[in-house]
Amino acid sequence: MVFDLFGSCIQEIWFVLGGCTLKLRFFLLSSILCAAPVHAQKVPDFSGVYIETQQQFPSLRPKPPHPMIRQDKPSNPMVLQIRQDADFLRLTEYQNGSRAVSVYKLNGESSANENPGDGKSVSQVKFRNESLLITAKVNGHWAHDEVRVESLQLSPDLQTLTVQPDPEDPVQGRLRWLFGIDSYSRRTSLAAALEEAAKISPLNNCVPEPRYPAKHAYNIRGGVPLGEAVIKYLGWDEAFSAFLSGEFFNKLRLVPTRGSIEYSRNRVLVSKFSGPLNLTVLPFWNANPQWMHLDARTLMGGNRFPDSLKGLRFHITWVGAETRDLGEVPADLKTRPGPHGLPSDSWYEMEIPAQDVPISDTLEIHILSAAGDHLGCLCGHL
Repeated sequence: MVFDLFGSCIQEIWFVLGGCTLKLRFFLLSSILCAAPVHAQKVPDFSGVYIETQQQFPSLRPKPPHPMIRQDKPSNPMVLQIRQDADFLRLTEYQNGSRAVSVYKLNGESSANENPGDGKSVSQVKFRNESLLITAKVNGHWAHDEVRVESLQLSPDLQTLTVQPDPEDPVQGRLRWLFGIDSYSRRTSLAAALEEAAKISPLNNCVPEPRYPAKHAYNIRGGVPLGEAVIKYLGWDEAFSAFLSGEFFNKLRLVPTRGSIEYSRNRVLVSKFSGPLNLTVLPFWNANPQWMHLDARTLMGGNRFPDSLKGLRFHITWVGAETRDLGEVPADLKTRPGPHGLPSDSWYEMEIPAQDVPISDTLEIHILSAAGDHLGCLCGHL
């Protein structure tokens, strides 16, 4: 019956068009048929919890089969929680205890959000070929609006979420050199994802930096860099670097050998420390904008030592065949005025007992705020 009704309608259409020219017949018929309903675009559902598991950055000179430089495990993985319904998409970001929420309207209307490190933005979203495009406009530091278009796409098995600047936009494509392509893996719950991220983060995890033996022996009488930890938050970074020095390093030379490093003084091998060491810890704070703007203060190290980094405390442990827990070691805050009106340099100095401690042992430094909150951990060895 449906086909009979459709057929009779077509016959009536041709009857009406009978007296028209061929071109006019085609135009009228196309208008009638195009007015019929079409299938709406399938809208993917991004709802779920995801943890950042991979970062990729374009190579300066891409050559097959390695067009990208890949960093498999981010040191400060982000966690995303997405809730989507017919009208809104709510995106919550988590990183090392910091949290930011953005809400987008799925009907194409603009929505206002607060971007960590950048202030307020106006955003619009649309779907394109199974991808979600988020276009956000924010007023930059150079008195003009900056626009970023970010693409979110799910893998066919719905287990991997890829986030990157719009790959089909040449201008946004250039941002991949800085922001890269982030891959997130789906997790069963927010609690599980946050726990997994916390175990990886340098906020809670001490990971020694690898040592790469030099080609030739060299003098390290001035001391050695011990390590660095960078803790990323939504909108800012906190970094801590450590340096060991002292009389022990006088006339000490580092001698690379096959697969290891030896230390000698006057051609005599040295395997243990003698006397105390001087430990210097340099804290560094910096804005971590998600947008392409830099001002003079950022470029010159502005705001590098806020109040949150004053009064730091340090819990020190020697880790090796025998663990030596030194507890909290008193530290002095040193300050030096910056040249030409730049911000002052500030750092902490402390004396570390090290008599007869094997040189191969690792010095583990837990950094605490004045209130006792754990701010990060770094460790290293000679």
